[in-house]
Amino acid sequence: MSHKTPNEIFNETKSKLQGYVTLYYFHLGNLCIKADPIALLSTTVEVNGDEMNLEEVAEISLEDDYTFAITPKGAKQVFPVCKAIQTEHPEFKMEEKTERNELTDEEEVTIHFTMPTVNENRRDVCMDYIKAKYELVTAKMDVAFTTGTAKMTASMIGLPAETVDKAKEKLQALYDQHMEMCNKLRDDKTKEVEDAYLQYHAEHAEQTRQDEEMQAAHSSQNVFSMNMKDEKE
Repeated sequence: MSHKTPNEIFNETKSKLQGYVTLYYFHLGNLCIKADPIALLSTTVEVNGDEMNLEEVAEISLEDDYTFAITPKGAKQVFPVCKAIQTEHPEFKMEEKTERNELTDEEEVTIHFTMPTVNENRRDVCMDYIKAKYELVTAKMDVAFTTGTAKMTASMIGLPAETVDKAKEKLQALYDQHMEMCNKLRDDKTKEVEDAYLQYHAEHAEQTRQDEEMQAAHSSQNVFSMNMKDEKE
């Protein structure tokens, strides 16, 4: 059995760390706060018994930061596309819009899928998810780094201590670099959740204010009507 060289061990550890960062990226991509196309990468549509990627049967665009605009490539694709997306993301709010295509003069269906509102409850759920996946991935990274360091040390037995230390420092720098990537992914997603929650809070507060003003106006009108009635009597 041949032993791996320090360089091979370094590259092996690097590959594992990259894989875990990518895994965390996809975990967070499936936590739909904004309309991120990554959330639809795994969506497949059944057409005539065959599984096809979503982009093969529909045009994917963004209506705004929180809404997908999906245009099926033909009327027969509308139902399969809706079914596929709703199956994978039942939390999306769906709305169909039909417009006439100016180029073809044919009716064209666009399906809007809006991300769920980030109220206080969803905010807490999202934060717990971000933390749980972060801890899961970084624990695997710790194992990969510790294992890589042990293998690196064993492969360099007999070499000068300075050479071994430099190799281990290089491995440490690699680990730190990938941890920073994970930290950035976590922090960016956390901010995305917080921004969406603040938007919800602001909209909710505005709606409450409008409702209170309407109620106050209604009460004033009732008082005015009662006064008018008393004066007539």
